[in-house]
Parts: sequence; C-alpha cells; structure tokens
Amino acid sequence: MTNGGDLTEATRKALDAFHHHAQTQHELFKTIPMKPTMVGRGVVEFEGRFPDHFADGEVMHGGFFTILLDTVLAVAAWSRMDTFEPMATINLKTDFFEGAAPGSEMRIKATCDSIADDVASCQGTIYTANNSPIAQADGTFMVGTKSPAVKGSRL
Repeated sequence: MTNGGDLTEATRKALDAFHHHAQTQHELFKTIPMKPTMVGRGVVEFEGRFPDHFADGEVMHGGFFTILLDTVLAVAAWSRMDTFEPMATINLKTDFFEGAAPGSEMRIKATCDSIADDVASCQGTIYTANNSPIAQADGTFMVGTKSPAVKGSRL
C-alpha cells in the first residue's frame, strides 16, 4: 500500500486498526477479497475481486455495491481527519452503470473533498479491471459525537 505521507500518526493508526478489524473480525468485510493500494489525505483506493457469495445469478447484487461504497467513502473521510472520530451515514446516493461478474477484478477509488462543521462530503466509484465504471456514490457523513439540542415537547 502506498501512503500519501500527509496522514497524521493517529489517523494512520486508526486506519490500520480498521483494516485489521475488517479483514479478521467484521462479518461482511472479512469475506471480501480486497486490499488498500493507496491511502492519502482524503483519498483511498482498493483493489480486489468480486466475491461469489454476493452474486445475483450471473452478476453481482446492486446492494453489494452500495454497502461497499458506503464503507469505502467513510474510510476516505477518516483519511481526511486530523484525529479519528466516529461517523454515521447521513445520505448515500448510488448510481449503477453496468453489471459485474462474480470473481472478476475490481478497483475502488473514493475521495473526501471536505469536512465542514460536522459533515463530511465524499464521492467514490467502483471500476472493472479495464477501468469501466460499475457504480458510483455520493455520500455525506455526520462526524463526531456531538449531540443535537433536545427540543421540548409541543404537547
């Protein structure tokens, strides 16, 4: 894996811990054969193969792409932070362009262009081995653990 060299030490350690957890303990991601190929500030790339067990017949299930993009966009947001903070998806819009066969090679690239106040804005695309886009997502994420002010009852 290459590193843009501009990650803070805390963020690098957090991303390494996340990658270890995803590959060894996470019930979904430990079954997906992929690895990071580049992690820099606000940008990440992964490569791997589409796993057979997420196939819908001869093509990958669209929900697989959505879950994968949601997670990789979050990793891009974490790579942009100075200190690691928890996140939750606020909105995720996924567009699908074409199908992909189980077992075929994939590449994923995601960027986080900004974190303003407590909202991260990210984009990502899944590509085939020949660089054809399969699915793309735009996502926003709530960053941190700020609690919103609780409003009183109107009753």
